[in-house]
Amino acid sequence: MKDLSQLQNDFDEFEVEWPMLVDELAELMMTTGALGAAQSLETLDGVDQVETFYLSVLDGRARVEVSPDRLDRMILAFLGDFLIQKAGGHWALELDGGPFHGCPQVVGWKDHDGLSFEPVGLREKVRTTRTPGTFRDHLSWLMNKREKEADIRRELNAIKANFQKSKRK
Repeated sequence: MKDLSQLQNDFDEFEVEWPMLVDELAELMMTTGALGAAQSLETLDGVDQVETFYLSVLDGRARVEVSPDRLDRMILAFLGDFLIQKAGGHWALELDGGPFHGCPQVVGWKDHDGLSFEPVGLREKVRTTRTPGTFRDHLSWLMNKREKEADIRRELNAIKANFQKSKRK
């Protein structure tokens, strides 16, 4: 296991490198035809394109000239960068001793309510489940958490009110 200074050095390197990793991912996708020149990775549709590309590499349908470790770093950088660009926040080093100890995480975005986002966890979920739409669903939920919770509360209140009306009859 790496000591704290090694973890901090790795994180410092990642913080410097992450914008370049995102650019490198876009270039890689363009050279493989997974992303057209007029397309952008800065929308949820772009998130879908990244996920489709990543799954095609994992399944062997697409060949790339980068190591699996490098591609994984690109994916981590992209996921965190997307949340930071859309909702704010910043990179931090995960040091809570949990499963992602020593990994980069995003903290402090709008309406985060104390949550942290560990891109490595989302990447691992996609690697394991291979379920399309996972990146989009997770990032969308993180960016719109309060709005989605308010919608659920409104729905539950409406159900409760209807139930109470039906009991009165």
